[in-house]
Amino acid sequence: MLLLLFRVAVAAALVIVAPVIAVPHPTRWLLSARSHWVDLWTAQPSPAAGSLTGPFNTTAGILVNSTIRQTLRVTLDAPAIRIRVSNNFGNQALNITRMTVGYPGQSLDPNATGTSTGTGSPFVQTDSLQSVTFSGNQSISLPDGALGVSDPISLPVNSQSQISISIYLATGQGGSNITGHLTSQTTSWFGFGDQTEAYNITGGNVLAANQWYFLSAVEGWLGPESSSFAIVGDSITDGVGTTVNANNRWTDQLLERIQSEGDGTARNVAIANEAWNGNKVLLDGSGASGISRIERDVLAQSGVAYAMIFEGVNDMGHADNTVEAQQKIYDSLVQAYSQMITRMHTFGIPVFGATITPFNGPNYNVTLGKYSGNIREQYRQKINDWIRSSGKYDYVVDFDAVVRNNSAPYQINATLGIGDYLHFNPTGYKLMAEAFDLTVFSRFVGGVDGYE
Repeated sequence: MLLLLFRVAVAAALVIVAPVIAVPHPTRWLLSARSHWVDLWTAQPSPAAGSLTGPFNTTAGILVNSTIRQTLRVTLDAPAIRIRVSNNFGNQALNITRMTVGYPGQSLDPNATGTSTGTGSPFVQTDSLQSVTFSGNQSISLPDGALGVSDPISLPVNSQSQISISIYLATGQGGSNITGHLTSQTTSWFGFGDQTEAYNITGGNVLAANQWYFLSAVEGWLGPESSSFAIVGDSITDGVGTTVNANNRWTDQLLERIQSEGDGTARNVAIANEAWNGNKVLLDGSGASGISRIERDVLAQSGVAYAMIFEGVNDMGHADNTVEAQQKIYDSLVQAYSQMITRMHTFGIPVFGATITPFNGPNYNVTLGKYSGNIREQYRQKINDWIRSSGKYDYVVDFDAVVRNNSAPYQINATLGIGDYLHFNPTGYKLMAEAFDLTVFSRFVGGVDGYE
C-alpha cells in the first residue's frame, strides 16, 4: 500500500502544467516589435516657489480651485502620446483632480482675452479634447518628490505642432514649494474653477504668466527608428533672449533644420531640452547641478539615444576672477564633464559637447557684463581648448567661433546679443543652430562603446 501511495504521489508531481501565455494588452500601441516611448518635449523641473502671486497663491494654498492651461511644442510626429507630471520640488502632495489635452484653438469670441491660436494660446479645440488618466483614474495624488505618468492618449501629433494641456487642482498644492519651469518663454493661463473642457480660460481673475507648471515630459509611441536627443544646458539653451511664444531658441531652430535638411536618421530624432536658467555643472542652485541630474534628465528619460552637455558659464562666472579660483573651477569642470560623459557612455549614448561662448563686457567692465574678468576669460579659453581637443566628446560644436566678435574675441558679436554680453537674440541662436552638424545622428546611430 505504501509503495502504491508513493507511486501516485510521484506521478502527481510529474504532471506537466500547461504554461500560461500572456495575452497582449488590448490598448497596446503596437507599431512594431520594438516600438517604444520617446520624449517629444521636456522641461527640466525646478523650484517655482514665489512665482505665482495674488489670488492664485494664498495662505490656503497655491492654485486652489484653479485650472492651468499650458501649450507645448512637440518635436516628432506620433500617433499617440502620454504625459509626465512632476512634484519633484513640492513639499506636500500634488493632487491633480482632472486633466485634459487637445489642440490649441481659435477664439470663438472676438472680445475674448488673448488672440493666439498656437503657442501660448488660452483657447483649445474642444472637439479634440481627451481626458488624461493615470492608471485608469481621472485624478492622481503625487507625494512630494514623485513623478506621475499618464495612460496612453489617442491624440496624433505632428513635429513642430502645439498641444494644449489643462490641469485642474481642486485643493491646490499645499506647502510653500511647487514644481515648475520658470523660463518657458511661453504664456500659460490661469483661472478659477474646473475649466479643463472650456474653449477659453475665463473669469474675473484670469492670469497670464510665462512659466510652465508640473509638466516634465510629453512622450510619443514610436517605432525603433525614432529616438530623442537630450541637451543638458543653462539659460542659453533655456532660451533667455528669445521671443515669447515664438519658439526661436537655438534648439527650436535646430529642430527646424533637422526636419527640413536632415537625412532620414536625423528626421527621426526628437529634441528633449533639459536646460535650466542659471544651472551650474558643479553646484546646486535653485535646481540640481548638471553633474547630479544626468540620471533624472537623461538616463531616466524615454528613448534617449543622443545627449549633449552645453554649460559651465555659470560656474566660471560665479567664481572669483583669480587664478586660484578659476584653476579650481577648470579642474573641477574637466573632471565633472568626464564623469557625466562616462555615465552616459555606459548606456551607449554618444555625448556631444559645445564650447563656452564669450561673456565679457567691453574692457572687462563688470557693470556691463556681470561675469566679466580677464582671468575668467583666460580660463574660458583653456576649458574650450579642452572641450575641443580632449577627445572625451564624440562630437563638438564650436559655438564660441560662431558668435564671438572676431575683433575682440573675448566678447560676443554685439549684433547677436541682447545687451547683457551673455545671452543671444534669435539671430544669434539661429547661427548656433546652423553650426550644428546634422550628420552626427547617422554617424552615431548605433551608439558608442561604453568601455572607458
